Amino acid sequence: MRTLHSQLRLIQESLAVLYPDSVMRSAHAWWFIESAVGKTKTQLLAEHDFFLSARFIDHIAQMVQSHIKEHKPMAYIIGNVPFCGLTISVSAPTLIARPETEEWCTYLLDILQPYKTEPLMILDMCTGSGCIALALAAALPKSQVWAADIDERACALVQKNAAHNNIKNIVVCQSDLFANLKRSQKFDLIVSNPPYVTELEWSNLHPSVTQWEDKKALVAADDGFAFIEKIVKEGSLFLNRSSKICEKKLPQLMVEIGYKQSIRAQKIFIAENIEPLIWYDSANHGRVICGILRIG
Repeated sequence: MRTLHSQLRLIQESLAVLYPDSVMRSAHAWWFIESAVGKTKTQLLAEHDFFLSARFIDHIAQMVQSHIKEHKPMAYIIGNVPFCGLTISVSAPTLIARPETEEWCTYLLDILQPYKTEPLMILDMCTGSGCIALALAAALPKSQVWAADIDERACALVQKNAAHNNIKNIVVCQSDLFANLKRSQKFDLIVSNPPYVTELEWSNLHPSVTQWEDKKALVAADDGFAFIEKIVKEGSLFLNRSSKICEKKLPQLMVEIGYKQSIRAQKIFIAENIEPLIWYDSANHGRVICGILRIG
């Protein structure tokens, strides 16, 4: 048996090799304990005499060592990540949603609030765990959100996450980009977080990424632009040009990009007669390129 606070202290001491910052060590220590015992930090603190049994102590030790020695990401250890108020299950090698993605997705949800009662058709291409699609579906209950991915495991994970979050207005489609979508299908909004990392960038990423996450979900040929270009060129054909979103000159095509890709990405949009707009993240990096259709 071990007290809660003595266990927290031991975990933080072990994590010092990874996290010089004490706040980060404390946060991770709490995540390990919460995951192991199945209780929140608030619940645990409310139990002033809470002790961890040998079973919990051993389980936590295994998780901590996996994180330190095997570089296993916390999200895979815990099994889920929070995203726009939802709990998204993740498992290797499906891509883990980044804070930068949640940041722009949150902003998009705010913009779309006036359309909460509208029956929009939305497509999330390269959906992965389905975090973006599910966040949109939850915020826009009258809309139908399609989540498309080439990977069968990713599609199954989206279904699991939809059920866990009790989201019904979602359609999961296994497809190599737009291959399995009918050309007659039109969407008011298409969003995507596609592979856009270059081979050189991949070689410099931390082992927690390169040893665990699917390289195909991150790396793209043509200096990171292979998927971006296809999504813009093919996606423009699936946009509803009489959509209320289009009428209000709001973005109808949104693609997450690398912070060095803004200039070329804008040229791709312009070539398709789509007016580009760059959204910047909190680090002032160009993070999303938005397309506003030019009508007439």
